[in-house]
Amino acid sequence: MAEQGIPGFDAGIWIGLLAPVGTSPVILDKVSVVANAALKTETVSNALKIQGIDPIGSTPQEFADYIRTDIDRWTGVIKAAGLTQ
Repeated sequence: MAEQGIPGFDAGIWIGLLAPVGTSPVILDKVSVVANAALKTETVSNALKIQGIDPIGSTPQEFADYIRTDIDRWTGVIKAAGLTQ
């Protein structure tokens, strides 16, 4: 993108586990602990890396914050491009 005159462009995809609104924090924490432990295993980590995925893992709050930041960023891009109704 920098070669096309758009410096600092950063885009990618993310994959994560989501739960319905109102899910118990206890359940969210349990799922988070298990999922993060799985990401640290060689089997899961290697399987993801083969597909070009860099396993990161985070807490439910960190992931929620990341999603909000991503929404804010792309909302700004959409508005700047005049793609809003």
